[in-house]
Amino acid sequence: MENSVAKILRIIGIVEIILGVILGFILGRVDVGSFTERYVQVWSTTFMWWIVGFISGMLIIGLSEVIELLHKINKKVGKDEVNETNEGTVKEIYTRKEAARLLEQNKYK
Repeated sequence: MENSVAKILRIIGIVEIILGVILGFILGRVDVGSFTERYVQVWSTTFMWWIVGFISGMLIIGLSEVIELLHKINKKVGKDEVNETNEGTVKEIYTRKEAARLLEQNKYK
């Protein structure tokens, strides 16, 4: 079972990379004509948009992978805790006051 948040972030990252390529072509064109419309592709601007779109998209995809891995770890740890409680090894958690009281009781026995 895949985490829905990770899936949505992965889709957003892919869309961002694709939009970076498209925006690179669109915003990299500059009108250089003074009396007529004449466009020239400025490749430095185009490459800048491509690189920024790729890096930001990959960061979002990486974040989705981190969320997916944490989800898998959480599922695995949750199953281990259930198995431990079924076997009868229940871990007790005490507050500081309770732990100090138990230590005092065991100290004088």
